[in-house]
Amino acid sequence: MQVTKSGIAVTLVDEWKPIVTVHGPCICLLDGREDRTGQHSLVLYDADYQSPFDQESVRGVVGSIRHIQRQGSELKGIAVFASDAESQAIKRQLANGERVSILPWVEVLEGYQLKNGEVRGSVKGPMLVATRWRLLRMLTSKEW
Repeated sequence: MQVTKSGIAVTLVDEWKPIVTVHGPCICLLDGREDRTGQHSLVLYDADYQSPFDQESVRGVVGSIRHIQRQGSELKGIAVFASDAESQAIKRQLANGERVSILPWVEVLEGYQLKNGEVRGSVKGPMLVATRWRLLRMLTSKEW
């Protein structure tokens, strides 16, 4: 993460680094990313405050990820934080390394499972490979 004038530059997804999903470890092939129509930013939640499963409430929203773009095998964006004291405290924690990272919450639309020991390219199973997927929101937590 790099602090910039407009926010904190973050890597949202690295095509070759597994993320945790409800289906277990997963890599998301960037060519399979689908955006919701008109989606130019993502909500950033404090997962310590609100469960990421709660889609009905705005409690726990601390900012957004903007300027989302692909750079090689990575999807990057700028984390912009709300002006309230709690959101700004989370921004400082991220900048100071007190929070490990900002993690993606994805919806896997299609994919395949690599079995234990199976290898495809640089990916070794067991691993879900998402060939079609959608970013839903981003999460930050002190616990991960």
